[in-house]
Amino acid sequence: MKKTGKCPKCKCTDLFHAGKIHTWAGEGLSLNGGIVSSGHLFEAYVCTNCGFTEIYMPKKRLTTVKKEDKKE
Repeated sequence: MKKTGKCPKCKCTDLFHAGKIHTWAGEGLSLNGGIVSSGHLFEAYVCTNCGFTEIYMPKKRLTTVKKEDKKE
């Protein structure tokens, strides 16, 4: 959806982009972009027709995640 601008399930092109989604361990996702957390920042694309959702971690955060993974 991010690249095509189209839902892969129903082919709808009316998508909602949530640019700031935070996570907390054991707490799931929050669409409240105003909260700063120790979790990871994601962005999501949601089909307004069927609700299908894709969640992405911004590329600049991937480097940090890879470093954290190697420490464990």
